Amino acid sequence: MHIWVALRSPFGYAETNARRIKERILQINEITAFLIRINRETRKRGAEKDWALDASCQIEG
Repeated sequence: MHIWVALRSPFGYAETNARRIKERILQINEITAFLIRINRETRKRGAEKDWALDASCQIEG
């Protein structure tokens, strides 16, 4: 049996860090089941049900 291993994946690697997945979702404002909100004081994006978004990102990672 021969196993060939490429130096890099031909299509790139999927992100596995839940925090980075969440940041990407909030930055590009993907169409998701989560309502995206912006904190008026800090101007940071977030989700109405932040715990659910965190859980979804952990599952995806």
